[in-house]
Amino acid sequence: MVRNTDFVTSISIELDTKSFDSQVFPRLKQILGRDGRVMRKYLDLIEMYENDIFQEVRNKKTKKKFLQVDLVKLDTLTLTTKKSIKGNRTKVPHDLKSKFPRISHNELLECRDTAIGMYKAYLEISKSDKSHNRPRIHRTIPRIIGGRQFKLDIENQMLSIKESLDTNIEMTRRNMKRISHRWLSFPVNLTNFDLEKINEGRISSIRIYKHKSNKKYYCDFAIRKTVKQISYKAEKSMLSKEIALVGIDLGIARDAVVSVYLLVQQKVFDTYFVKLKNVENIKISLARLNSRYSELQNVAMIRKNKHNKEGNSADIFALIREKCNQRGATET
Repeated sequence: MVRNTDFVTSISIELDTKSFDSQVFPRLKQILGRDGRVMRKYLDLIEMYENDIFQEVRNKKTKKKFLQVDLVKLDTLTLTTKKSIKGNRTKVPHDLKSKFPRISHNELLECRDTAIGMYKAYLEISKSDKSHNRPRIHRTIPRIIGGRQFKLDIENQMLSIKESLDTNIEMTRRNMKRISHRWLSFPVNLTNFDLEKINEGRISSIRIYKHKSNKKYYCDFAIRKTVKQISYKAEKSMLSKEIALVGIDLGIARDAVVSVYLLVQQKVFDTYFVKLKNVENIKISLARLNSRYSELQNVAMIRKNKHNKEGNSADIFALIREKCNQRGATET
């Protein structure tokens, strides 16, 4: 297993659209609608050229198969460029820049990556679940906005994102043609909890979207944190520490990975791989245990109502001991 010292957490903040400027909110809705149309077009093209973009490759070391994405193939089909390794690419079969003129090259790449992630997840899930439908965008899907496309002013609690709806291409600077993009700024209400989470790492990306149920707008901040690695040679001070669960990674169509700190012969870090069948068995066992516990609670409430004067007669632990004794008697 490859060790990765970084992990990502996220916080969701509700946007108070009533406090937005009269020109900011309409432009924000235009950006979200435009991104949805671009990603819908990307999904159609990815489905059309699925065999050329996705290839199943086997890892030489682990011998496991995984999907390899050919982004260059998709770019040669959709994006024109003037600065390319193989020369200028002035004509492509599906020119998205001409179809969507009010979007920048970087924003197109962000929409491409979001659509690729959605389709790749569909392909992974469809290996085990054949009834899973292909990804379709019937609502606004948030584009993952990278670090260079937004700015967060924590002191003034203002968030700014680059918008290319009105790009000034003819602006000159030092006798050179320069593409200029404006910044769209709006307030965000950051609580003390949000500030603590942000200070724990660095913001790698954001997503702005409209919730389907309550029709409100939210902004998700992806915060990347770094975990310090603990060596296999534990110090003496570590021997007094309690055993702690580091994390569980379920993944898609893969075995569950459980990482645990253990104090066994100076070894403090270990990893277990749990089969998916075992995970399903654990879920079934937990569901049975939950229903059994609910049954005991109901019996305890009935006994408590009948015997209010006796006090401990409705103790749930006494019921558990009673059920265990009955089970032991039936087994013997």
